[in-house]
Amino acid sequence: MGFLDKLKRAIMGGKEKTEKAGKDVKYGAEKAGKDVKYGAEKAGKDVKYEAERAKNTVEHKSEKPADDTEEKT
Repeated sequence: MGFLDKLKRAIMGGKEKTEKAGKDVKYGAEKAGKDVKYGAEKAGKDVKYEAERAKNTVEHKSEKPADDTEEKT
């Protein structure tokens, strides 16, 4: 194998590695984007759930008579 053949082979190998790295970066970016979107949706649902839960707790406590406001002697 002559020098030019080795050089050509090295260039082609570098090109393939660059293409693979580009695909890996693209895939990683897409996956990260999906992960961020899912995380944001989950956080939004968690906030809504906790807000509803807090609202229900407040409503439930406000329905109870305040028996403990009087001091017992």
